[in-house]
Amino acid sequence: MGNAGVHLEVGGKRIASFESVSGLSEDHKVLTLKGSGGGDVRSSVRQWAEAAEAKSPDGRRDGAVVTLDAQGDELARWNFVNGWPKSWSASDLEAGTVDEVQITHEGITKA
Repeated sequence: MGNAGVHLEVGGKRIASFESVSGLSEDHKVLTLKGSGGGDVRSSVRQWAEAAEAKSPDGRRDGAVVTLDAQGDELARWNFVNGWPKSWSASDLEAGTVDEVQITHEGITKA
């Protein structure tokens, strides 16, 4: 995963990178990331969603949405508490891209 762009961290580990994000919104404790995710994003998000559905201790995790510049320096960070993937969508399953991830959480703050 490259440096620039928007990254989704869960449990202190980067699980998804988006080359671009067209929206970041919060509505009634649901955080929505829209954009173009690459690499193994689909697998990481799916594993997290499966853990949440199974009510595994790893299902609800603290995390962050982090924006980085081309040098990899952090520009902004939004930390969320007890989040889990509410839904995700992919337009190209073979490429493993994810176009939208919705994360339900128990609170979000800009760091």
